Amino acid sequence: PATAPPDAADFTSESPGGSFRGTARALGRFYEMMLAGGVFSNRRIILKQTVETMIARHRVGIHDQTLGRKLDWGLGFMCNSAHYDGPTPYGFGYRGSPRAS
Repeated sequence: PATAPPDAADFTSESPGGSFRGTARALGRFYEMMLAGGVFSNRRIILKQTVETMIARHRVGIHDQTLGRKLDWGLGFMCNSAHYDGPTPYGFGYRGSPRAS
């Protein structure tokens, strides 16, 4: 069945389940928590081991038809794949690491 088009509430509330949806602020907080190993505002949100599992390479060297190149993926995260064909199209810049970026 077709899904309904988004309404105003879709852009002002969070839905952390599959395909995270939320405000830019919420997404920023999520990435801060990931960068801090699962901690946000001095509170542990998820285990450090969970963060490590999410950013580890799980899908390696598979040709991505959308971007037209080989990419590595973690669990929901595109890993820096510059070792295949140079900089990734989305450009991780100098902050890119061999782990997820």
